[in-house]
Amino acid sequence: MLKSLKEQNGELIFEYFQKAHSLLAHLQNDQYKFRQLFNYIEVYKTKFNLLSKQRKKDFILACKYIVNQIENQNLNSIVTNDYVKTKCLSELNKIIIQSGI
Repeated sequence: MLKSLKEQNGELIFEYFQKAHSLLAHLQNDQYKFRQLFNYIEVYKTKFNLLSKQRKKDFILACKYIVNQIENQNLNSIVTNDYVKTKCLSELNKIIIQSGI
């Protein structure tokens, strides 16, 4: 994810983002994952405008996927910091709403 924040090429930004998203999507929902998800917000704020129309849509779909995954988390998941989870969900939902996609 950090590589995407350093990149200026829209396709490379999305490629790095997609790789990070694939890894994070398979991790257990816990405070460490949620902290990494805050990078989605940073990518949105600083790099979203560099993405093509299709890649913007793909980025928002990735955000929706993660939000859905968190909201439907297994009750056996360990979440040690509910504030981090709530803040993460709030910020990701803002991205989804702002995008209009």
